[in-house]
Amino acid sequence: MKKLEIISSLMIAAIVLTSCGVDVPINNTQKEFEEKRSSFFELYDNAVNDIQRSGIWLETNDWTSDFSKQNNRQVKKWFAEVYSLSTSQGGDYLSVTLVSEKFNIDIEYKTWSNRFSDSDDNTMIRKGSDIYESFSSLKEGDIVCFSGRLIRDREKGIRESSLTEYGSLSNPEFVMKFTDVYVVID
Repeated sequence: MKKLEIISSLMIAAIVLTSCGVDVPINNTQKEFEEKRSSFFELYDNAVNDIQRSGIWLETNDWTSDFSKQNNRQVKKWFAEVYSLSTSQGGDYLSVTLVSEKFNIDIEYKTWSNRFSDSDDNTMIRKGSDIYESFSSLKEGDIVCFSGRLIRDREKGIRESSLTEYGSLSNPEFVMKFTDVYVVID
């Protein structure tokens, strides 16, 4: 089964190779999510005042909440580039940021970067776990296929760590607990 999944992922990756270089692959669920988030940012960016912008931000959060519920907050075989891998002192915990740069916005899928922020969500990856070992062979710039679970959030539907409405729409940072990752293109 795992071999078939890897072959499918590589076939998707092969489809997006272009003569100008390598583009990050994407599956249909991820495409729907990221296209819609990009369209909300475009509306937000073109709004004439903060009243309209806040309304779009609220609409974005409602849509994101509904989307995440429909998918049980699961991310399955999405694609992104490794942006950062950082360990705590001694390497006991790993924080990760993956970036998908499709559709005119950068979307981050990440763990928290410190244990204080992570105290309720437990997204940082413990040394000795299978997923820690999977990340240990990756480097910044690798294109990966990843799976995991987005963290529930009352206000935004799923945990998004931007401090402003603008950041939440222009460069959303979705906090998640990773369950699988493997390199597609290095």
